[in-house]
Amino acid sequence: FNVVDENDNELKRVLNYPNPFSDKTVFRFEHNLPDQELDIAINIYSMSGKLVKSIKSERTSSGYQISDIYWDGTDDYGIKLGNGIYIYKIKVFSPEYNITRESKFEKLVILR
Repeated sequence: FNVVDENDNELKRVLNYPNPFSDKTVFRFEHNLPDQELDIAINIYSMSGKLVKSIKSERTSSGYQISDIYWDGTDDYGIKLGNGIYIYKIKVFSPEYNITRESKFEKLVILR
């Protein structure tokens, strides 16, 4: 039996590591939707606001943390992105509760 606070809709401790990175980075965050299937979307934007990468993942959460979504620094066409600062936002949807959680915008840096 899980109690989900519908008013607590923000993801916590959102980060990617390493940051800056050259070849790959891993995204990590905490949530309040344990023990269920989660649809995760990570959208990465250039500093001008252009969407450059959408990462979609389905995970069964056994706890309150997701820490294994990797990214190789390529865009949606498989082309390596250039050096620079990018921003990203993570959205998590629980089909079981029909609830969406999302992060604030975070920054990541690519240095090749």
